[in-house]
Amino acid sequence: MLAALVRKIGSSRLVLPEPPLAWILLVVGVLLVAIGTAGVLRVRRRMGEEAEGMLGHLLMRGRGTLSYLIHDYDGQDRGIIFLGLFGRVIGGIVIVWGLAGLIWP
Repeated sequence: MLAALVRKIGSSRLVLPEPPLAWILLVVGVLLVAIGTAGVLRVRRRMGEEAEGMLGHLLMRGRGTLSYLIHDYDGQDRGIIFLGLFGRVIGGIVIVWGLAGLIWP
């Protein structure tokens, strides 16, 4: 069954999805990236709320979102946001693999 969904390219070890699976992977990847981005926006908004004045905004601008999430974010949805950030990485890989399956002859 899995052999019907993927194809091997020539004599290489490269395995690409067939077009129906590639489209599904693209949709799933875009959804994962969108969910992760929503989590990042939530954390960045909290960072902006905590910054006081112009100097605070300048100092927060240079700080990374992941660092803030790990050390200072105190929301109850912290675990879900971590999963969303991990989902962004996986979603990006899935999108690239799905596009390769559609583009490669």
